[in-house]
Amino acid sequence: LGSRPDSRSESTVSNDTQVTSIWKLRGTYVTARLGPTFRISITDKLRFIVSGGPVFIYSGTTYTVDHQFTVDTGAPIANQVGSTVGETMTGYYADIGLEYLLSEHAGLYLGGFSQTGGEYTQEITENSSSYSLDVDLSRLQGFRGGLNFKF
Repeated sequence: LGSRPDSRSESTVSNDTQVTSIWKLRGTYVTARLGPTFRISITDKLRFIVSGGPVFIYSGTTYTVDHQFTVDTGAPIANQVGSTVGETMTGYYADIGLEYLLSEHAGLYLGGFSQTGGEYTQEITENSSSYSLDVDLSRLQGFRGGLNFKF
């Protein structure tokens, strides 16, 4: 038959081929909160604030992956793939804080928040390549502070 697996040989060649991949995620995040806010006076100038309710979220993202192949024998080969996705999600929020009144129209604010939303996976399948990215807005928490002005 002519097959001779015992006469096979292997060789390794090293060269300066380089592969560079850079991914980018750009997005827009808009939220609408619908819920009551309760202000409880502790003193004449200090108030406790609590609010909560449903939240509606729009998240739009553009995901791109740039590749550059640099080989010894020629010019670099560049390739870019990408996708754009828009998702709507629902969840809830809770917000607590303290407000100190500086005057009748201004005050300092310090508080914390927690918000749930959703999550989604953005995928790119193009040119025999596949990439995926998880966007998770299901557990947002943080602190905030600032200056309040009444009009």
